[in-house]
Amino acid sequence: MTAPLASIELPDWAWERAEVRQALRARNMGAVFRYAQQYAGASQSRTPRRLG
Repeated sequence: MTAPLASIELPDWAWERAEVRQALRARNMGAVFRYAQQYAGASQSRTPRRLG
């Protein structure tokens, strides 16, 4: 049996950052993933596993 995956949550303040909003507007998911790693402490291996 595998352990449940913990969610990756950006802090509220991160959603207001200009670079995050720009990446979302541009639908640049690579940049969104990088910001999730930077601001939420998500590892490169954890992010794709969490997304399935």
